[in-house]
Amino acid sequence: MQRSAAILSMGTRDLSWAGSATSTVFDFNLSDHGKAPVTVPSTALLRSDQKASYDLVVRTARTWKIPRALAEQVIARDMACIYCRLVFAAPFTSRATCPSWEHIVNDLDLITLDNVALCCGSCNSSKGKRSLREWLQSDYCLRLGVTEQSIAAVAKAALTSNFSPASLSLG
Repeated sequence: MQRSAAILSMGTRDLSWAGSATSTVFDFNLSDHGKAPVTVPSTALLRSDQKASYDLVVRTARTWKIPRALAEQVIARDMACIYCRLVFAAPFTSRATCPSWEHIVNDLDLITLDNVALCCGSCNSSKGKRSLREWLQSDYCLRLGVTEQSIAAVAKAALTSNFSPASLSLG
């Protein structure tokens, strides 16, 4: 029996941690800046370690006041770090490679599909409270090759949006 965690376009992402019953892979091409409809992953066919990892990511969303439905949409969309593109794989064995909740624009009250994302612990720790534009100029990003062109569509959209001009500016 084969099913998908999200249906957008065929590609190269392993969804084993987020609900794929098989090794079927998909690529999430969200050309509409994260507004494409998303089929939320079902956890019914997950192994116990995968389900525990999925549940942990959903539960930690509450810490940031992210509603469960939004968290599930973000999980379905962000199968890899939105910045360095590290593919998330369960069980998570390191905080550095574990998915963590990210407010792309550092405004904890801006809880939307366009601003909430998953990135790896390393990128989240490195970015901290810096604006996305400022962080993209950091030694960390330069060392890893994280650029405005390499980041996920949802992060690219934040650079051109009107969420919070002060948060996005270079100075």
